[in-house]
Amino acid sequence: MTRPTVPSLLVEKLAAGELPPDKAEEVRARLAEAGELDRLTDLQRDNEQMLAHLTPTMVRRQVERRVEEARTVRRRRTTRWVGILAAAGLVGAFALPRLLPSPSDSPTQAIDEGNRIKGLQPELRAWLQTDDGPVILTDGATVHEGDLLQLSYVAAGRPHGAILSRDGRGVVTLHTATDTTTLTPSGEQLLPFSYQLDDAPDHETFFFVTSDRPLDVAHLVRQLERGADTLSRPDGSALTTYTLRLRKEAE
Repeated sequence: MTRPTVPSLLVEKLAAGELPPDKAEEVRARLAEAGELDRLTDLQRDNEQMLAHLTPTMVRRQVERRVEEARTVRRRRTTRWVGILAAAGLVGAFALPRLLPSPSDSPTQAIDEGNRIKGLQPELRAWLQTDDGPVILTDGATVHEGDLLQLSYVAAGRPHGAILSRDGRGVVTLHTATDTTTLTPSGEQLLPFSYQLDDAPDHETFFFVTSDRPLDVAHLVRQLERGADTLSRPDGSALTTYTLRLRKEAE
């Protein structure tokens, strides 16, 4: 079976209307060139059929049920980014502003092992879902149990990286893939999953580690579990690490 040449996530976002016009045109052209336009057509038809049978209330209930089920089997709960829900403007999926804030000029928090692109620094962002829409969180911002966060990153030209977090109990969570550390080197990239905070006290600290070559993710997890704040390779060489620490408060 021939493997699709255009990533499924891009096709899903195109079908849901979640790509800016220039990116949508590019993805559509790639599908046409690869003879895969039927993937887009099929997905749009499926989305239309789903929306025709589901009211906003029904979809909200399904999302709430999935979150509740996940709560009983996993301490760390994640909610799948579903383009169709975002396109319908329903609760349970993020619809981030089209024009996101530009990356800050603040320095990274560890030794840089590679060349920076015109001074641009790798950056991790966390967006909090509120009743008034997504709000970007700054370092030291206050969050609570049950808050739903969407993470995004700016790699600033770095080809490899990983995003992890450690809570007040010392539990470490990997938010990026386990089988690859490849990043999209340019632009702001949303992670395909949102993240719901549990009842761990004190803080939730996120680490965005970037590099010019592949990373040993298991080694990074072990370092964070031991309480490290500055991460390195197994040989001891330092890695560029952007840290975002959020304060956890009880309701």
